[in-house]
Amino acid sequence: MPKIKYTALVNTIRGKLEGTVFSQCKGVNYLKRHNPHPRQPHSLTQQNIRGILNDLSGSWYSLPQVKKDLWEAFASMQNRPMTGLNAHNSLNLALIKYLGSSHKITTPPPTPSTPPFPRTFSISPLGDGNFCISWTSPILTTIFMIINFWAMPGRADSTILRWQLGLTASSDSLHCTVATDLPDATIVRFRIRTIDEYGRLSPWSHQEASVVPVPGIFGYTAFGWSYFGPAA
Repeated sequence: MPKIKYTALVNTIRGKLEGTVFSQCKGVNYLKRHNPHPRQPHSLTQQNIRGILNDLSGSWYSLPQVKKDLWEAFASMQNRPMTGLNAHNSLNLALIKYLGSSHKITTPPPTPSTPPFPRTFSISPLGDGNFCISWTSPILTTIFMIINFWAMPGRADSTILRWQLGLTASSDSLHCTVATDLPDATIVRFRIRTIDEYGRLSPWSHQEASVVPVPGIFGYTAFGWSYFGPAA
């Protein structure tokens, strides 16, 4: 393994050596792998994200200097090296992805805090591939729940889906319905987290497994969320 020792004369390395990239951001030196052949580089999703990031960068450069200074100050409070442009684009990308372009912000949050974590997350199959997702907190109009689902490996068909966005719902609704077109007996895993009006995200909650077929009786056991039998 190569070793690099920095001195008073050499304190940073930049550039690419074969499959390794050397870079520095805010005084921190980075070494990372370079992938010349990214997976699906021209997928519709990736092209949409690139377009959104280009628009956000244009919005950043059009901001007055006083707002750029606010973003730079906010970025300096993060727990990782970040510029004002990075912070502006990161938060707005999350807002556009989950809440729509009308929720874009031009000034940063007051502090780099984390929104409330979702509590008592539960799933109830409704039949025909539909699920009711419920939670008990938070209950705020400025906090939204993000629900993702994943059809687990072992499906009868040849397609294995990865995490997909089920929907985004206001946290004060306390429940929502996620509709899927998955076949009967498909095992589905859900995850949930919150996003606030500034685009700040909570960590993902614990993941729960459920099944599609028909309404049944479910509840918590020592082993987690379990199926007890068909509904009466």
